[in-house]
Amino acid sequence: MQISRIVLLSIVSALCGSFSFAQKGCQKPFNKWDEAYALKILTNSAWSKQMALGSAFSAADRLGRVEGTDKGMEIGSNTSLSGNTRGLDRGTGVAGEKEIIHSYTVRLFSAMPIREAFVRLFQIRNNYDQMPESQRKQLDVEFEKARTMDVSRNIVVTVSLESNDRELNMEVDRQLHQATLGSLKQDAYLIADKQRVALEDYRPPSGDGAGAKLLFPRTVGGHPVVGPTTKELAFEFFVPGVKHKIYVQWKVKDLLCQDQLIL
Repeated sequence: MQISRIVLLSIVSALCGSFSFAQKGCQKPFNKWDEAYALKILTNSAWSKQMALGSAFSAADRLGRVEGTDKGMEIGSNTSLSGNTRGLDRGTGVAGEKEIIHSYTVRLFSAMPIREAFVRLFQIRNNYDQMPESQRKQLDVEFEKARTMDVSRNIVVTVSLESNDRELNMEVDRQLHQATLGSLKQDAYLIADKQRVALEDYRPPSGDGAGAKLLFPRTVGGHPVVGPTTKELAFEFFVPGVKHKIYVQWKVKDLLCQDQLIL
């Protein structure tokens, strides 16, 4: 229980405050979600995208290169993985080839449903519904902080990787921990239609499981980045060290709940 509590507190400390979006009945209350629904919100929903890159290398190819340094590869399709990508296995093909699968998950962490999904998974996996009422009330205080953290000034995008190449997993994790706002300034952009918005702040991966957090301003020059006429929002990111290119897009109309933007 102590370890899980630390994870929850990491979510709270990532961005803490008092701003929240009202859901206005667009979906059932998050405390009624089952595990499958919460995972769907986190992996394949209006606020989350998964991009998979797979390539086959023969044993001979592997002798001449270090695993996990597939520099220059571009992830070019919005391939959604139906399940959780943790624990991907290497599959062996013909002639000793093995397929390497890299799955990047990009989430609009500033959107309320994403944070609620993290909270709900914590509840389910720690038997929250079976806890004594006094213990639930104590945790509810932390849950509310996680749900209502202040995102009024920033659109927060998170990036995480799951790969069946352990060396690549470790290298990307190391690079994201060492990265700084200065080192990523030219490698990360939020794009609202044709307007490219520069990165404003960066927070490396913490214990919350969400991945690296990239913060972009909600307004530029006094004008909202995503306005009434904005049709598409995109995120472009060159992963440091390996230089995989992540490019995902969201239709703004899909981020609306009864005409209110959930972002």
